[in-house]
Amino acid sequence: MLLRTLATGLMVALASLAASAQESREQEATGASAKLPEGWEWKSKFGDSISMQLKLDVKGRAETATAELYTSPGRFVGARIDEILHDVNENEAGHKRVKVKERSRFAKQKNVVLISYVKLRGADGEREYDRRHWLWRAHGILFEWREEVRKEAASKAGRGFSAAQRGLSFSLPKGRKPRDAVRDFVNQRVKYKIGSDWEWQRGEAGKKVRLPGGQQLLFTARTETLIKGQRALLGVGLQCFTTGATPKQVMEANHQGLRKDWKDVEDFEIKEKVPFRGEKAVVASWTGINKNLSDRTRFFSQWFVFKHKRNVFLWNELGPAKAKRTGAKQLKAARKALSTY
Repeated sequence: MLLRTLATGLMVALASLAASAQESREQEATGASAKLPEGWEWKSKFGDSISMQLKLDVKGRAETATAELYTSPGRFVGARIDEILHDVNENEAGHKRVKVKERSRFAKQKNVVLISYVKLRGADGEREYDRRHWLWRAHGILFEWREEVRKEAASKAGRGFSAAQRGLSFSLPKGRKPRDAVRDFVNQRVKYKIGSDWEWQRGEAGKKVRLPGGQQLLFTARTETLIKGQRALLGVGLQCFTTGATPKQVMEANHQGLRKDWKDVEDFEIKEKVPFRGEKAVVASWTGINKNLSDRTRFFSQWFVFKHKRNVFLWNELGPAKAKRTGAKQLKAARKALSTY
């Protein structure tokens, strides 16, 4: 009798654990987890895929609402936005009412971009579907939550989508360390608050970085943009050295050295007294072939040289020449993230 009671209790416990596993899923690699709301079911019965569907009855017709989480390590929000809009523009007849809303909030995530539109399906585009993409980046991973439902069922699916969103949560992925949101270079008296869609590449990590005087590389960072449907990297960097020279003198002495690894240089230009983060900078810019980057692709390079306290700083922006216009907004935001004190 005792053995039967124990066996029954064990079966109940195992059944409870199985039900719990079916109702929630967790991705250790991304830190994402989801609880399955009432009425929803997983699209995939196995694995940790966070992809669900909700069966609906709309005036006697069966419809399905879907909600799915896509994750892409190493990718960036800006390039994904451009990809979606590129697809929309390539097939304008299949999309309408396209909207992009920045700085939205989603599942306790800040600075989320929402792209919504109506997707037309069928031979004559007679079936309309509401589709929404929420995009954000965290811990070096691009997250995309995508919802879709036929327009006639949108109002009925509304509560279901809200429940699915409430069931999402995000934490630090297993084995990862939180990145520095801000690096304060104490001895150089500058701070950099990295954007959510940028990632550190080089430089000493830490909230407060104490580097000695002399010549120092403070950091480099990168992000992505899109050129005719192809992803391309943009980079920024900051270095400094202690000197009594003026920015103009530094530029005159070093502009040839800055172009050391470049050939076929075009559009070379130097400007003086350019406002830059509360200082006056001397700016050198050009396009050309850099042997360390590519033997064929032309790149642009732009150097802002300015002085703060006892140091002269060199801020560099670099990317494919074709991306200079498409990446202008991202580079402008990167500059604004630098502050002096």
